[in-house]
This record gives sequence, structure tokens and C-alpha cells, in this order.
Amino acid sequence: MVSRKHPDRSSHSCPRPADELQVVREIFEAFTQEERTEVQIAQSLNDRGLRTDLTRQWTRGAVHQLLTNPKYAGMNVYNRKSFKLKKRRIANPPGMWIRKDAAFEAVVAPELFSRAQQIIQARSKHYTDDEMLEQLRNLFKRYGTLSGILIDESEGMPSSSAYRSRFSHWRERTRSWLLSQNGISPSLRSTGSCARRMLSTAKRL
Repeated sequence: MVSRKHPDRSSHSCPRPADELQVVREIFEAFTQEERTEVQIAQSLNDRGLRTDLTRQWTRGAVHQLLTNPKYAGMNVYNRKSFKLKKRRIANPPGMWIRKDAAFEAVVAPELFSRAQQIIQARSKHYTDDEMLEQLRNLFKRYGTLSGILIDESEGMPSSSAYRSRFSHWRERTRSWLLSQNGISPSLRSTGSCARRMLSTAKRL
């Protein structure tokens, strides 16, 4: 959630819960009704001295993750991951998720939450699959690693939720694609430091 920074103190104090809920509503309204981007919203929150629940400054990724969290619409989501015998846990595509509506009191109206998801998904529609994967490759080249939060922090990229929506089992496809771009086989041990780093990243996706 959020905390408020006092200008004359080095520490942060938590506002009343009502204040926290109001900030969440403001974020959704700014995104869906005022057509402001995650970057613009984050800058506005920071300018007001507000911080996240970890007392950190707001970022594009932090705002995006709040906007895509169904708990704020009162929904509880199950079956996000699967685990099969002798296989690692995998992230299930959104179509396999099990949602329980009205599991608890909503902070924002479900309709407002749905509108936010529509806006986020619409931003990636003009990208082809190859273009989305190419952006991942460029991001890896820049940072030497990949993660959902890194994708969400990168201005101009489709969001991590867009990748999940576009690709079934997107982590598995991205892992195979990432390795194939550099001629690396997941079953082989590579001695190059760059190859080892890429293989390690692919395994973590």
C-alpha cells in the first residue's frame, strides 16, 4: 500500500487505512479516467511525499503491479502455478486461473479494475509476437537478466501481464527462445560467462 513521508523527518509513518485506500482509488482513477501513465502517476505520488508499503519511492513497476492486482477488486485468485511430479513449478496462463469474486471487500469497483486491465492489454496489441520477444532480448542485453518487475519498470515495453496474456506458459516459451537466440541448450553446460548468466536467467523465469 502506501505510507506518507514527513518532510521534517527521516523516517516514514503509516497513514490511516482510509488514506491508504484513497490513494489506491486515486491510482485507478488517474489511470482509467484521466489517462495518465504509470510513470506519471508514480511521479505525482512521489511529489506528494507518498511512499509504497516498503517505504520506497513509487516507480512505474510498483504502480503497474498495483493496477494488475485483483485483490483490490475483491477477487481472490487461485491456480496461478502448477507443479507436476518430477517437474519444476510453472506459471499457469491467465485462462487457467480460478477467480473467486467478492472474496473480500473491494477497494475499487470490479468494473474499474476491468477497465484498467483492458487499457493495459490494448497497449500490446500493435506488437507482433516476434516484436514482443525481440524487446525481451534487448532488455536482457541491457541488464543481463529478466524478471516481471524489470519488464514493468521499462518504459515503452509491453507489461509482464501482457506477456502472460499473449503467450500460454510464456515463461517456458521465453526461456526456450532466450536460450535459442544464443545457441545455448538447457541440457548442456556452457563455459562462457555470458552463456552461464543467460542460462541462469532462463531457469529463473
